[in-house]
Amino acid sequence: MVIDLTRQRALLYRDGVPIAASTISTGSKGRETPTGVFTILQKEVVHRSGTYDNAPMPYMQRLTSKGVAMHGGNLPGYPASHGCIRLPKAFAKLLYGVTELGTPVMITDEAELAEQARSAAEYQRATEEVARKKAELQADAERALAEFDRAKAAHEKTLRQHNPQIAKFKSEVASK
Repeated sequence: MVIDLTRQRALLYRDGVPIAASTISTGSKGRETPTGVFTILQKEVVHRSGTYDNAPMPYMQRLTSKGVAMHGGNLPGYPASHGCIRLPKAFAKLLYGVTELGTPVMITDEAELAEQARSAAEYQRATEEVARKKAELQADAERALAEFDRAKAAHEKTLRQHNPQIAKFKSEVASK
């Protein structure tokens, strides 16, 4: 189940294929419906709000421990609830019949999707920068190693040339 706060739409999927859609009414300003991935925690055909004047919540499916739920209710065409996801009563009844406890429900909005896209792009740029820097450091290390090998070979050549001279000098010093 996907709840789109921006479009005020609900989409029900089965095996990745959308099978039903509906208009909804979600949380009003200051009482926004939370975004995230939730699971259905509780289901009741006949439920009344313990917080909001015993308001009817037919075909209630609770998503959070703080009372956010999907249920049948008034749909004025804009976000108007105290945080719940109001559905047309007929759709709420049908939805109730095909879900079960533990059914996942993703609640999202365009701002969240834009932030996720921005974050993904930033992560991609950072990954590419790390790969570029790693390649630069690897190339620097390979150049340094090659320079070290050249210097070591030159040093060993110099030692080979001087070893006979040093041996001769040591021999002369020892004989005096």
